[in-house]
Amino acid sequence: MKSKKTKKIANRHVFLLIALFSSVSLSFSQENVLDNNLLKETSTFQSYVSDSNKVNISIPKDSIPRFIKISKEYLNTSYQFSGNGGSGIDCSGLVYNCLNKIGFNSARRAHEQAFFGRIIVNENDLMEGDIMFFTDTYKSNHFITHTGIYLGEGNFIHASSSRGVIITNMLSSSYWKPKFVFAKRYFL
Repeated sequence: MKSKKTKKIANRHVFLLIALFSSVSLSFSQENVLDNNLLKETSTFQSYVSDSNKVNISIPKDSIPRFIKISKEYLNTSYQFSGNGGSGIDCSGLVYNCLNKIGFNSARRAHEQAFFGRIIVNENDLMEGDIMFFTDTYKSNHFITHTGIYLGEGNFIHASSSRGVIITNMLSSSYWKPKFVFAKRYFL
C-alpha cells in the first residue's frame, strides 16, 4: 500500500505529464489509476490545461511592477475565508483584488482563476507576476485549493489561513513545494 505522500507525488507527476503532452489523447484504465480520485483529478487538471488555450488573457507586461507593489500593500492583512479586504482576505481575494486594481476583472475563486492564462508547470520557468496554484491545502471538492503571486527567487505572496498575507519561499518549504501544481501567466 502506497503512502498518502507517495500518491500525491505520483499524482503530481501524472499532472505534469498531461500538461506537457496535452495535445496527445490520453486514456486511463482502472489498473493504472493510483487511487480513486486520480482519474477525476486528472480530468480536472486536463481541463485547466486545455481550457487555458480558449481563455485569451493579455495584460501588458509593464503592469507587473505595479501588480507586485499592490500585492505587497496587503502584507500582514489578516486572513478571512472568502474575505475581500477590510476585515480580512483569502488567497483568491488577494489575487482578485490585485488584478482588479491594475484593470483586469478576474474570476474570484482560486479554482476559477486557474482557467486563465498560459500554463507553467516547471517552477524553474516561473516569472515575477505569475499566478501560482496549489492543491490539497484544505478539504475541498475542488482540485485547486490555494493561489498566490510569484515574486521571484522562489518567493510568493499569499494569504495563509494561519498567518494572513505573507511572503513564503516555496522552494525551501516542505509544506508548499509538494502542493504546487502549476502557475498561469496572465502577463504577455
